[in-house]
Amino acid sequence: MITVLLLDSVPDIARFRELIRIFDYVHVFDYAIKNQDERGIVKEIAEIYPYKIFISTSKPEYYYDLPVGIHIMGYVKSKGTLSFDNPMSFSVHSLAEIPYEIPVNTVKTFVSPVFNPISKGKKAIALSEQMEIVNKLRTRGVRKIVALGGITPNNAKEAIKRGFDGIGFYSAFKENPNAVLRWLETVKETV
Repeated sequence: MITVLLLDSVPDIARFRELIRIFDYVHVFDYAIKNQDERGIVKEIAEIYPYKIFISTSKPEYYYDLPVGIHIMGYVKSKGTLSFDNPMSFSVHSLAEIPYEIPVNTVKTFVSPVFNPISKGKKAIALSEQMEIVNKLRTRGVRKIVALGGITPNNAKEAIKRGFDGIGFYSAFKENPNAVLRWLETVKETV
């Protein structure tokens, strides 16, 4: 099971190291990197753990020089900007958003929202459409499909039962990081 943490702020070095050891990937929204100090923290951690950090951005050219993955925001709209070698990921919110060709450097794809999101007024994608999305992504060569949106320790196992390869935490971690970390420890002990 792949575990992903999404962050909208850059933690200090010690906390970042701890999180990168616990989660398979940590995604940082580009707006969280507000200054050179925060970029320096991301760079330092990325050099120790290459390509475990992904930057969620619509401007990947700002991060080509770092050993980070790029999560393309608005992938379908920005296909022309994908001429880079960094590992990448993108999100799909409906069947219509699945690109016909998946770039070879795609590491993972998020499907969102799988459950009703905690922090947004959106509704979850219907279960039948989730299954269609997963199947179509697999036929297009995506090997790692991550459930995102409304994921909590209480429903994470349900997402895995639905055929997802991993789970992404955002709001649940912001609201109660200790509950998420305890759940991850329990899961790691049983695997």
